[in-house]
Amino acid sequence: MRSHRRYALVLFALTLNSLGPRFCTAQVPANSISKDTQDARPEPAIPAIIKAFETFEVVAMPAAHGEKDIATFRMITSQFCVSGYARQSDIIRAFGVTSISVKRSVKLYREKGTKGFYLPRMTRGAAVLTASVVARSEELLAAGGGEAEVAETLGLKLNTLQKAIRAGRVRRPAKKKSPPQRR
Repeated sequence: MRSHRRYALVLFALTLNSLGPRFCTAQVPANSISKDTQDARPEPAIPAIIKAFETFEVVAMPAAHGEKDIATFRMITSQFCVSGYARQSDIIRAFGVTSISVKRSVKLYREKGTKGFYLPRMTRGAAVLTASVVARSEELLAAGGGEAEVAETLGLKLNTLQKAIRAGRVRRPAKKKSPPQRR
């Protein structure tokens, strides 16, 4: 786990250095490097990432991304994988992310480009309760039909109709209040 943090810090430092001196917050003198890092042999991921930052030109990358900006992280790592500067296994090892998340990010980058990471998520619309079905069910309920009868008539599941009524997508007719009885 400690080595993953080191790789993440190296990548972060490289990002800051590649963005220019105005983003660097700390300068570390060469003689202050600890002894264990001087003798350490870099793994294949580090030279690949260093090479990527030296030669890779990112057009749509913001100046820096926040700690919780996952979309930008996914975009940058996908660019590294697609352009050949890093392998997917290097990204997985260096940052401790799952392999399927890297694969999905690379697929998204190949299909939609950088814009794909910032688009709102696609959601499905109503598959069963379309506008015409809702209007017809409201008519049948207003005519005095029960929920089970209406669902059977329209070919819906009873649970679907009841859930739509509870959520307010299908409105039931207001119950008529009977006048109070006098004694």
